Amino acid sequence: MITTVYLVRHGVTEWNVARRIAGRLPGIALSADGRREAAAVASRLAALPIRAVAASPLERAHETAAAIARAHGLAVAEDASLTEREYVRWQGLFSAEIRARDPDAVDAVARGDDVPGIEPVGAMAERMWDGMERLVGGHPGGALVIVSHADPIRALIARIIGMPPARLRAIEIGTASLSRLRRRDSSAVVDFANSRAHLGGPLGTDSSSGTDQGRPAARPLS
Repeated sequence: MITTVYLVRHGVTEWNVARRIAGRLPGIALSADGRREAAAVASRLAALPIRAVAASPLERAHETAAAIARAHGLAVAEDASLTEREYVRWQGLFSAEIRARDPDAVDAVARGDDVPGIEPVGAMAERMWDGMERLVGGHPGGALVIVSHADPIRALIARIIGMPPARLRAIEIGTASLSRLRRRDSSAVVDFANSRAHLGGPLGTDSSSGTDQGRPAARPLS
């Protein structure tokens, strides 16, 4: 029996635009552009027979999930295993500050090394897998939506395809992007990742917001 899982990254926030690391800090909601992105991905999924919508408990993810769930008459199930990567070492700081203050740790994270105060890729992938498994177990054979964050979605996809932690940033996950998995027995297949065609603009980028992620040029962060 095949269960289809749609992975959605939350819409853009002002912190993404400012290249500031939100981590698990509360109170960071979608910007006006982010709400438009959430509406666009919700519209793309509206015609599908979605049985359940689960989300990270952080505001930006829950708000995106609520837009998707409304179209199907569903409630959003919050699941802490789908939350953002733990960035307690850096959260609240701007990317340029982090690079200037903590360059060795930035490089270590980019290599996939374990760094105090930053959640390891393996741990992040396992909790995302566990959260997906609970959802799939409750709705086998259906179509499901998980709304999470860039690095957790990357980590889950990397786990499925066998990509090492050092290559995590080779997977692009834009705001309000859509990725699709097919879950069968004990395995999963990635059909596609980071589709943003619903946002318009060249190659599915959101030309109206001009932002895709709030990362520094060296790309060490979510």
